[in-house]
Amino acid sequence: MMKEKMISYLQSMLDEYQKRVEHFGYEHPYSDEIFDKMIACKEMAEALIGEPVNLGVNGKVTIGF
Repeated sequence: MMKEKMISYLQSMLDEYQKRVEHFGYEHPYSDEIFDKMIACKEMAEALIGEPVNLGVNGKVTIGF
């Protein structure tokens, strides 16, 4: 259950990041802000669930290799 909640939250962050990049571009502070938070959440999720978490260029968050 915890794993699914974390992945769902990360997916919502990735969706928001992609929207900001589309609107503001990659080098904009609004895009950088959500990116930094998303990476911190990704690393925390990996530590808690003990598996790698991937933020795919296809816009999907996945677990494992």
